Amino acid sequence: MNFSPAAILPDAEAVVIAVKEALARRRSSESPVETAARLRAEFGVKLSESAREPLPRGVYDELSGES
Repeated sequence: MNFSPAAILPDAEAVVIAVKEALARRRSSESPVETAARLRAEFGVKLSESAREPLPRGVYDELSGES
């Protein structure tokens, strides 16, 4: 009797593998910049020039609780 690999894997492990594969396909088809542009267009968000400037490092430190 032959079992497919999916039949042998526990359900949770099969889900993890499927999610990893889906993320890999997404990464190879669309860059993060393209994803951001697509989502802005989808939701009608316009970026001002000031929004294109990176935030100071302290902002990220504060968000993560490291400040």
